[in-house]
Amino acid sequence: MEYCHITTDEQAQLGGDGCLIKRQGREPAGKTMINSYVCIIDVLDTDEYLKQTQKHDGKTAMEKRSRPHISWLAYCFDT
Repeated sequence: MEYCHITTDEQAQLGGDGCLIKRQGREPAGKTMINSYVCIIDVLDTDEYLKQTQKHDGKTAMEKRSRPHISWLAYCFDT
């Protein structure tokens, strides 16, 4: 599998890294929860950012869930 690890700095912290993986198989159909590039960003208040997403006509693709000992995670569609 083609895989590219991404770090945010020399002292990368748990949860602060990322990766790129080559798509496996065919392109997903429209309205699939994740069908392209996924960008995960660190925010101070997940609930507040989810409210702001809704306020600006964004859609939640995956409700907030716990990443034990790391953080909270939610996916939204970019408007």
